[in-house]
Amino acid sequence: MAIAAAASAMVDFNDLAAQAGAAPPVVAYLRARGVDRTSTLALIALDVEALQKSIIQDYVDGIDIAGVTHKADPIHADVARAIIIHMWSEARRQWTIHTAIPAPPAAAAQPPAQASASQAPHNARVDEKPPKTFSAWQTQVESYNARLLDGERRRFPTQALLGAEEVLARMWHEHTVTKSYTPVSLSEILARRTYQASGEINPYAIRRAASATEEKDWVPRTLLAVIDGADSVSGLGPWPDRALRDRHIRRLPWFVAKARSRPGMMEQVVDFWSAIGWTLAMDLRLGKSFAEATKEIMENHALFYDAMAKPPKDVFVAASFPILQFDENGEEKCLVETGGDARVFGHDLWSAYRQWAVKHPAHSGTFLATDHGVTLWFHLAMCFGAAASVWNFNRAGDALQALLRALLLVFGGHYVDDFNALEFAETASAFEAFAVLFDLLGLRTKASKAQAPEVARVVQGVHLRVTDEGIELSPTERRRAKILAIIDQTLAENTLTPAAAIKPIYARAVDVARTSDDHLSVGLAAALRALRGMLKQVRPRFVPFAPAEKNMAVLYADAFFQEGDVIHKAGHVPPAAKAAPRDRRAFIYVLEIVAQLLPLLAFGDRLPQYWLAYIDNVAGQCALLKGYGKDPAVNGLLSAFWATAARYNWYPDFRRVPSKADISDAVSRDDLSQATELGWTWTDLPVDAILAVLFQAAGDIDYATDAAGDDLVRVAKPPVDGRAGAECAPAPASTLRRTGILENLVAELTAPSAGGEAVAETANAAAQMRQALAAQLKQSLRTPV
Repeated sequence: MAIAAAASAMVDFNDLAAQAGAAPPVVAYLRARGVDRTSTLALIALDVEALQKSIIQDYVDGIDIAGVTHKADPIHADVARAIIIHMWSEARRQWTIHTAIPAPPAAAAQPPAQASASQAPHNARVDEKPPKTFSAWQTQVESYNARLLDGERRRFPTQALLGAEEVLARMWHEHTVTKSYTPVSLSEILARRTYQASGEINPYAIRRAASATEEKDWVPRTLLAVIDGADSVSGLGPWPDRALRDRHIRRLPWFVAKARSRPGMMEQVVDFWSAIGWTLAMDLRLGKSFAEATKEIMENHALFYDAMAKPPKDVFVAASFPILQFDENGEEKCLVETGGDARVFGHDLWSAYRQWAVKHPAHSGTFLATDHGVTLWFHLAMCFGAAASVWNFNRAGDALQALLRALLLVFGGHYVDDFNALEFAETASAFEAFAVLFDLLGLRTKASKAQAPEVARVVQGVHLRVTDEGIELSPTERRRAKILAIIDQTLAENTLTPAAAIKPIYARAVDVARTSDDHLSVGLAAALRALRGMLKQVRPRFVPFAPAEKNMAVLYADAFFQEGDVIHKAGHVPPAAKAAPRDRRAFIYVLEIVAQLLPLLAFGDRLPQYWLAYIDNVAGQCALLKGYGKDPAVNGLLSAFWATAARYNWYPDFRRVPSKADISDAVSRDDLSQATELGWTWTDLPVDAILAVLFQAAGDIDYATDAAGDDLVRVAKPPVDGRAGAECAPAPASTLRRTGILENLVAELTAPSAGGEAVAETANAAAQMRQALAAQLKQSLRTPV
């Protein structure tokens, strides 16, 4: 066949684009590149790689042609690439067919047998795999469009099946080659076709194209999804013959009616579709006609009712939502559970990890020296005392904990072999169910250590009590005495070996050097002393169920220092404290700590248990949170603060905030404009009394961790005469000037101490500091400001 005749015999370019589902921008780009004929598209590239370089890549990246920019939408770029490749493949296939050299006629003129779609080609093998592409697509679409409707050619809805060619190829291969029919599921075409029924891009097809592995087809769960799935199958125009296609389409309204009759049983409806699909496939394999098999299925009412009678699959967890019911008076009828109704129970495994068999005994060998020589032993269970045994048992305990949550819905935890949980009184039977489950798993628990459900229980040496508002925790006297004895022994010996180190002391815990120094560092010794002091004054800790409903105070504090200047203001550090910058390499972080401590200690009896303090210095924040550092004097200040916090039963929270966001930054630099504008209250703090205590604490760590807390509590409390330790009053205009601040400070320093008997033991030191500071302040007042 001549080339001109071949080009004229090929499908029109417009029809090819429409059949491939090409959008107008794609067609416009191809025409702009001069590809406006099917034959031109077939010869523009010899393979897909060449087509990608010459045509597709320019469209994806964007190209200007005659002043017009042609570029694929980034979201739909993959779809446009697939459409162009599909058009080129079909054009290339038609070109190959129409330019092929015809075979010579047979010698004996015999009437050709009428080719049938159901007859397999002579070179086809039954065992070959179905092709991935549908080669008969164009022929079947032409057959569909050739049928006239009201005198006009029909137009096959290509968009409904574009992207699902693999399913069509499999069906065609089964019908024309293997005869091993398989059903088409409701989701096969829905999950693969490029466009949804609404005309939008199918997200399932995009995800499937981007995935490197074959994804499992999703299952429709709603009535609308089932109807869409049936409708997608009804769009299978390229069926082998018209009768088979029409009778198949005639079956679908019957199925949709069945689905609508059971809108709440979509799982059974999907199973019914699968059942009729396999029934139809088996009948076709036996040689029955499609019409005969379809009729039998539609008349088999038992098949439908059997599918509907199947119970739903097991559901272990279901979604739920709250429902509020109201009575005739408009009041809620829901019962609200409170924390006071909860119970605590516990179980202890017998022999702990020695109940766990070793999978490979060869992994648990040990040498034992005897009088007769060295012997080799293999353990059948985890070795008692071995670190690996504890580690692996904790993993097993986590698995058991997950089983309890999944099978019994018991929320609990474990510490090695001790299991504990919380349950409401109505579900306290979980205590018995816990033991039964462990028994079924072959694990024995200690009956003597079992703790029946109670409101208060001892868990790992801690009293745990559930109340209406939260959980109260406090150590037992035995545990407290044991910890104090360990701390006293450690401080007396001044050593702490790596084996005895606890987890927070990371550097010491991992120290395995032979010549390591086990003596206590300055910070570690201070931390142990502070911990000892707090344990002596320990109070029950309370964890609220609704912390957001608790009263909370917020503190902004900042310190400012500029070497060479002499600036004195409220919250000053007197020279008698010997806190010169030359004594500390990072003096500012000490000032930041003092700036935080002064207001907290002054308002100690007025602050709620929960408060939040913002600080713009990272070093100061870390020191306050840890409670110790490398400097002995700073450790004394921190220990005194935490001793006071233990007496107030505070829940402190120090947070880092940038200086620009710290509203106290301007005040620390004598900028009181914002304070004046917002009408803030001027407060006179008992600074001298507080600093006197901190001064002594900085030089005496034992005093800081014990008596300093009591002294600071007394300083903050109002004296007997009713005068508050920190008086609040509107700031007069004179105090908003720097000189006015200094004058008021001088008057305050020369006045008798407001602490009274609260700091009697430090009165002399406070008097000396007041006199020294007053002299310096008076000297600074002579200098113009």
